[in-house]
Amino acid sequence: LHLEMNARLETSEAALLDERETARLREQFIAVLGHDLRNPLSSIAGTAAVLERTPLPEPVKGLVTRMHKSVRRMAGLIDNLLDFARGRLGGGFTLDLGNEPLTPALEQVVAELRMGYPESQIETKFDLPDTVTCDRARIAQLFSNLLGNALTYGKPDEPVRASASVHEDWLQLDV
Repeated sequence: LHLEMNARLETSEAALLDERETARLREQFIAVLGHDLRNPLSSIAGTAAVLERTPLPEPVKGLVTRMHKSVRRMAGLIDNLLDFARGRLGGGFTLDLGNEPLTPALEQVVAELRMGYPESQIETKFDLPDTVTCDRARIAQLFSNLLGNALTYGKPDEPVRASASVHEDWLQLDV
């Protein structure tokens, strides 16, 4: 009985050490992934910041401003990807709930996708209160995915219609 208990204890200790090593490697992987994704984005953000301070024709300035906003959104998407990886690998993720305007974030998504799909038509109707309690970045990511899929797989000769509204404290996105 004593030998059996010692064997079980050693097995349990080995499993715990193995689990700790797995958790350490998981966090190391996520850190490297985040670093490798953020480095090129930081270079683009720096370039956009320099261009924003440079005298440029108005249409080009608008493109640079949009580029800078897209870089900030991409940084948020990288954070979401890392959160997802942590969640799938057992670390979980948190929501960043705020009570802020949501319409500007949705309009930014539409503007980015219009640039990426210049041949497509997007019709929007945002009937939202001044502020919405939500994780704005995650809602923008969800909306971008839905709208991007509609543009990619929808009928090319018909506009994509997107709307957002709040009903009885529920946010409704339709694409």
